[in-house]
Amino acid sequence: MESTPPDPFPASLEVAWGLRDRPHKGPKRGLTLDGIVAVAIAVADAEGIEAVSMSRVAKELGVSTMALYRYVSTKDELVMLMVDAAIGPPVPLPETARGDWRAGLEHWATAMRDCLLTHLWAVPLVAAYGPPVTPNQLAWLDQCLAVLAGTRLGHGEKIAVSLLISGQVR
Repeated sequence: MESTPPDPFPASLEVAWGLRDRPHKGPKRGLTLDGIVAVAIAVADAEGIEAVSMSRVAKELGVSTMALYRYVSTKDELVMLMVDAAIGPPVPLPETARGDWRAGLEHWATAMRDCLLTHLWAVPLVAAYGPPVTPNQLAWLDQCLAVLAGTRLGHGEKIAVSLLISGQVR
């Protein structure tokens, strides 16, 4: 009896990284995952994360709730995608911050704060999923590690500094 190996990633991470194909059964698809996430973010920005539900997002899109499940498996998956999209990629470092770890970390923390102030509902959720695993969260971490690259800190210490500062920003 052959058994299939377990999936190496949870479904929500496969969606975040664009690794999961959507089924092709059913009616012609008129939605996009990015569009669904954008509408959910708009609802959260306007009314708070508590207002986000699959049925509310579907209503805003003018589709049935079941139509959303062709794109996201659960509300938790949708929220994880919302957080990643809301924080977006990090703001590029200005020339003045390159090679100066203090200026780089100040820019990094300020850019993160500004991003989170735009989407206050995301503040408690950024760390709720544990260590960074989605594309934009990892891009922020990577930028911080690049800022710290010229220091004498070890790899673990650089990660700790990143987590400390991002926690303080939140």
